[in-house]
Amino acid sequence: MEVVGNHALTPEQLRPVLLKLQSNDLFVESNLSNAVSAIAGQYQRLGYAQAKVTAGVNEVSSSSPALGLVHPVITIAEGPLTVIGSVTFEGNEKVPADQLRAVITSQTGAPYYEPRVVADHEAVLLEYRNRGFASASVVVIPTPNTEGTKADLKFRISEGTQTIVDHVLIVGNTRTDSQVIKRELLIQEGQPLGLEDLVESQRRLGALGLFRRIRVEEMSHGAAKSDVLVTVEEGAATTFSYGGGLEAAKRLREDAQGQAVARLEFAPRGFFDVGRRNIGGKNRSADLYTRLGLRPSDSANGSGKSSPFGFSEYRVAGTYREPRAIGLNGDLFLTAAAEQGVRSTFNFARKGINVEVARRLAPGVRASVRYAFGTTRTFDERLSLEDQARIDRVFPKVRLSGFGGAMTRDTRDDVLDPERGTFFSGEGTIAARALGGQLADAFPRVVESVGLDGKPIAVTVEDLPASERFFAGGDTTIRGFPLDSVGAPNTITPSGFPRGGNAMLLMNGELRLSMWRDVGAAFFLDGGNVYDRIGELDLGEIRGSAGFGLRYKSPIGPIRFDIGFKIDRRENESPRAFHFSIGQAF
Repeated sequence: MEVVGNHALTPEQLRPVLLKLQSNDLFVESNLSNAVSAIAGQYQRLGYAQAKVTAGVNEVSSSSPALGLVHPVITIAEGPLTVIGSVTFEGNEKVPADQLRAVITSQTGAPYYEPRVVADHEAVLLEYRNRGFASASVVVIPTPNTEGTKADLKFRISEGTQTIVDHVLIVGNTRTDSQVIKRELLIQEGQPLGLEDLVESQRRLGALGLFRRIRVEEMSHGAAKSDVLVTVEEGAATTFSYGGGLEAAKRLREDAQGQAVARLEFAPRGFFDVGRRNIGGKNRSADLYTRLGLRPSDSANGSGKSSPFGFSEYRVAGTYREPRAIGLNGDLFLTAAAEQGVRSTFNFARKGINVEVARRLAPGVRASVRYAFGTTRTFDERLSLEDQARIDRVFPKVRLSGFGGAMTRDTRDDVLDPERGTFFSGEGTIAARALGGQLADAFPRVVESVGLDGKPIAVTVEDLPASERFFAGGDTTIRGFPLDSVGAPNTITPSGFPRGGNAMLLMNGELRLSMWRDVGAAFFLDGGNVYDRIGELDLGEIRGSAGFGLRYKSPIGPIRFDIGFKIDRRENESPRAFHFSIGQAF
């Protein structure tokens, strides 16, 4: 393969487009044509507008009648480098040239590239459309000098008449207050009727979730004035949903010798949800969600057997949302919830309220502040008094009160099953006794308690309560381990049950590949551990797992099956763990 005439591009710069034209490869003529087109494109982007690239196959004789040989030659006539000279605008009476210059990328001294000039033409035309000049026309006239080294650009503009919004008419809203609709519209009476404002207004109305159909259209009644008609069809005010299923998961249970073993448990479950939208016509909403699951319960005699469906796991949550509440330009959420659930070493019952104000700062960027107050009671502990953390013996029922804040940036193309984009989040919470709570980590508290011998003692507590501590292991953390089974040695009891810790390090990496239609595969590597204190974090104690899985894009979300293998398997540990769930691990 031979390339001649190239001076502006080095052989290293041309090599990527010649990968399919190597010596001793089979010759495919389309590969040669593609290389010619790619090289011509490279030269045009550099500003060699008059570059010509041709190719010849050049068959050569061969010593074997069964073998044909070719010596392809690509010939480049670069021509002069053409740069942009002056950039001027003609006919722009209503829009200053500086504002038009800001929307184009062609600048004096930059390489002249025809597709970039075409894009600038579209950008100037769109700018006029967004300013209400629906009949505007733009023509770009490039004028090269005699040597072909410079081309002046002239944007010849015919502005036409600017259309002003006369009236905004809203029809079809029987329950929704017109002000709720108007505040989402970017179209204002007495302002220019812009194309982008029309499109974005319809999108914002759709995002309210109140309407089945939305149409925003222009109604012209003169050369310079138009009305805008917003037609909506409201959706149902009350919604119901319900469903059920069966959960199968391995959980740590106590065997006859009092040791922790992972057992497969089945739990039927169901949910019911009722919601009311557009309360009072102000886009307020209220929702009541209930969920019930029936789980096996540990037997009272400690034999390791369990009775079927002897424990009810439930959650009842009511949420009220008011957009742009009390002049904050943010959405207000009030939530009250009660739930009962299971962890590996205790069961818990929790009640609480949450007040949150959230606001979108920019597309994809969201900030929120909240206040939370709640009580959590732990019971059916599977740890002996000696193994329990001191705080859990003193506060089997703990009251927490605190303020928190969070900020997220989300550019994912799909929240449930993203293929591209990024997600960043930061969150902080402070709980203080001055706010009505009983505990605040990092602020030790001396309380009266009862020792193991039954005598009263004064103890200092500074741990997180059991309901707030970190646990690891399972389908969303380290997938080679059963739920909650990972921890540093001082966070695991001699019988194998986790105490939990005040700190956790977690790292996940996953590669997802599409295989056939909606079926895909995944390969993952997980690592981390739970530590009693942040100061005890030891990278040498990280537990890891590697594995693979299958993914199916179902109508209800991604369904996944994973199998994880322990990298540093220890004595009496199973080599692998299986996980089946709906939704990605992260």
